[in-house]
Amino acid sequence: MNKTLLLASTILSLLFFNLKSVAQESEWPKLIQNEKGKIIIYQPQPESLNGDQLRARAAISVTLTGTNNPTFSAIWANARVSTDRNTRIIYLIDAKITDVRFPQGTDTAKIEELKRLIEQEIPKWDLKISLDALLASIENNNGQSVNDIKNEAPEIIYRTTPAILVLLDGEPKFASVEKSSYRRIVNTPNLMLADAPGKYYYLLSNKSWFKSTELEQGWLYTDKIPEDVFRIQKDLEKQQAAQSSNDSSNFQDDANINNAEIIIRKQPAELLLVNGNPNFSSINGTDLLYVTNTKCNIFQYINNQSYYVLISGRWFTSSSLQGPWSYISSDQLPADFS
Repeated sequence: MNKTLLLASTILSLLFFNLKSVAQESEWPKLIQNEKGKIIIYQPQPESLNGDQLRARAAISVTLTGTNNPTFSAIWANARVSTDRNTRIIYLIDAKITDVRFPQGTDTAKIEELKRLIEQEIPKWDLKISLDALLASIENNNGQSVNDIKNEAPEIIYRTTPAILVLLDGEPKFASVEKSSYRRIVNTPNLMLADAPGKYYYLLSNKSWFKSTELEQGWLYTDKIPEDVFRIQKDLEKQQAAQSSNDSSNFQDDANINNAEIIIRKQPAELLLVNGNPNFSSINGTDLLYVTNTKCNIFQYINNQSYYVLISGRWFTSSSLQGPWSYISSDQLPADFS
């Protein structure tokens, strides 16, 4: 058995022994873990809702114990749901896994067992979904099937000095904060506030506060925040709603955060953050180099001098770390990647 098939077989076999779901009911991603490794199921992307039948797809990453590099896969599912029209909440009843994508040659019996495992796990999560959010997500996908979705590269931002990427889902959407003159920007995972006159914005990231007079630029670290802002932070932390750890900072040294560049984007983007100029190391038996002073997956193929990065389970390539980047399917990667 070659190394690829052996890895795939090992990945699948770890799924079926003493598995335990440890994620909270309403949180994504979901974690299934045992002593042999862990499986992360990322938030599903709905494709269609017809009556009580919901079709969705989701990415999966599998990391074996003792390794740091996950192997990515994907699943497709048809779920039966129940809708409460008064609260406009959808409840998951059961699910049928219709497809699982793993490396070619993986044991079919193992794949079928994986399907059964996930089908058994999903109802245990007691999933609840907003009907309005679900319909908006499906509409945003324009009803496309998974085969119609384009793999256009997001904006990939390369930095060699401390930086934090803050994503907004489109133009900022504001919501009033109770007993406060501040408004919260709700379409971002970060805690972002604006005072009522719109004079100052405040951003919490990695437990540090930043302040700016403009949303998209001019952010500077501050250790002086208004009392109301501090109170809002503490109230949200008590409700477990503050998402200060969900930013794309990727620091090697958290002490540098106070000098970080704040990058605001209103469209999909990813941050490639390297701690200074990239340091390369060779991978034995291949013509591949990888960057060692980063938490990102950055490779260079010596034969064509191109760079390759793995982002959210998809590969992108470029002749320069500054881009532009283009999508490349895994079967088109240089053979050394196998």
